[in-house]
Amino acid sequence: GDGTFRVDLMNWTTSVPGSPPGSVQGLLFRYSAARDGNSYGLFIDDDGSPTLSFLRFDNFAATQGSQSAPLVGLNNAGTGYTLEVIAVGTSFTGNLYRKSDNSSIASISWSDSTYSSGRAGLLVASDAFAPSSPLPGASFDNFSAVVPVPEPGTMALFALGAVVTGIGLRKRR
Repeated sequence: GDGTFRVDLMNWTTSVPGSPPGSVQGLLFRYSAARDGNSYGLFIDDDGSPTLSFLRFDNFAATQGSQSAPLVGLNNAGTGYTLEVIAVGTSFTGNLYRKSDNSSIASISWSDSTYSSGRAGLLVASDAFAPSSPLPGASFDNFSAVVPVPEPGTMALFALGAVVTGIGLRKRR
């Protein structure tokens, strides 16, 4: 569902010898518990001219969401970046920060109502998707998923309702 999802992307390979150039690496969110390939993702889409992109996956098939302008000067060799998704209802904000100084590199927004809940995780994939193609690689660190917690007042009302229900059931006996 709703939440803030973050991960540090330490380095990645854009292509592997023997496979076509291009890879995506980043965060999956609202990933279906049925593992049917339905989810959203925020990725660095690196085909030689990297962009920050939102994708929606329907049965593992990607549909382009929002996409940034090319990320000039993005270095995949150990620079370190932080990917962040803020998902609230049908609105998503994706941010990319330089890890060394937490400076903002790109921010994109997108809205989609197809999936409202699910799990979060990481994904690295090749644009080739051929079973015999070598896969690209990536190093991640510090993955976090922070979901909203009900306000204390909401919890107090819930507790009060449970007590009143318990008293009512007790009086019936």
